Amino acid sequence: MNPVVTAFETWRCQRKEKLFDSARTGRCPMNWDVVVLRLHTDAGIAGHATAIAARSSVVTQAYLQETIAPVVLGRRVSEREAIYHELWTIDRHITFFPVYLPGPVDVALWDIAAQAAGLPLYQFIGECRTSLPTYASSLFMPDAADYLKEMRAYKNAAFPPTRCIRPGRGGRTWRSTTRFGRRPAIITF
Repeated sequence: MNPVVTAFETWRCQRKEKLFDSARTGRCPMNWDVVVLRLHTDAGIAGHATAIAARSSVVTQAYLQETIAPVVLGRRVSEREAIYHELWTIDRHITFFPVYLPGPVDVALWDIAAQAAGLPLYQFIGECRTSLPTYASSLFMPDAADYLKEMRAYKNAAFPPTRCIRPGRGGRTWRSTTRFGRRPAIITF
């Protein structure tokens, strides 16, 4: 079975949550909304994925509907690679949409292909393990006490060691400050 994409549906999930301080967002709000994508096929199978919409879910949804949907609609699910390359060409020559936007479309197409094959997605793309390790990673916090509170919550939830992203001078993150030769602070709890 090689389903054809017949409908391209999106909807916005607004979190209205402030995850970053003004040093990182500037004057533009950064709500970290999400756009959900659902592709329907002629075989009655639907594939799902989510797209991050850090600055504006309206913009992300518009790119998906106006620029990406016309490339995907009417195509066979097996054309995933051709769809990706067409989107990349359009992006580099005309549109300049966020580089991560083709990813959710690809995920939804793989979801459909796995369902058509009657397999869970992880098996369809090549199962290697039956479980995966996890770790917790912090968001940006205003001060050390907030990091400690979050790390304790992760520890109580039985996560392995936690990575903290501590702001550096001028809004740089720990990752970027290490390139300047600074060593990360270690917080024990």
